Amino acid sequence: VRAAHDAASAKVAEQQDRVREFTGRQDTLLAQLAAARSTSVELERRRQEGLAELARQHAEDEARRRAEEEQDRYVQARPGIPDASSTSSGGKGDRPATAERGGAAAAIAFAKAQLGKPYIWGGEGPQGYDCSGLVMQAWRRAGVELTHFAATQYAESRPVSYAELRPGDLIFWTETARAEDIHHVAMYLGDRLMIHAPRTGDVIRVSSMFYMGTPDFYARP
Repeated sequence: VRAAHDAASAKVAEQQDRVREFTGRQDTLLAQLAAARSTSVELERRRQEGLAELARQHAEDEARRRAEEEQDRYVQARPGIPDASSTSSGGKGDRPATAERGGAAAAIAFAKAQLGKPYIWGGEGPQGYDCSGLVMQAWRRAGVELTHFAATQYAESRPVSYAELRPGDLIFWTETARAEDIHHVAMYLGDRLMIHAPRTGDVIRVSSMFYMGTPDFYARP
């Protein structure tokens, strides 16, 4: 009887061991499945974010392309506005497209020396700049003092038209078409190019002057 009891107990213990082993394997498989699902969800989230970023970049590129095409048509339809590729200096309103005149040369040289430095909100250098900080420091090298505020820089400068733009002139943008609401400033380089500090997370760069959309105001310090 005792032998039979011991044999039965051994079988029960063996079955319990198998149950524990199965339960352990089941827990491991469930954990692996949960991890795989979590990884799949994270990968899908990243994929969707990547697609959204590509779509945003494409939309921005397309908007800039359309703005440049629109401005090209505008220039071609108005013979009084010099084409940026022109290098003539003999007619009324004509000028070398990339000529750096007077103090503007010093301002442009300083701005170009800052290329690649980060945008820093409120920055006045030397580690980084915001848009008006870069313009202020650049024109200071030309002996012109400007306030560290884009809208005020427009008020402190002489308004000019697109046709009158020269390298070193300032380009401004506003969402309301009102000068007091100007929110961005850049320096014109000629050939429809500008140098500016675009936004947080970006660096000082040379861009198309239509990078931020069609400019609203132009001025000469």
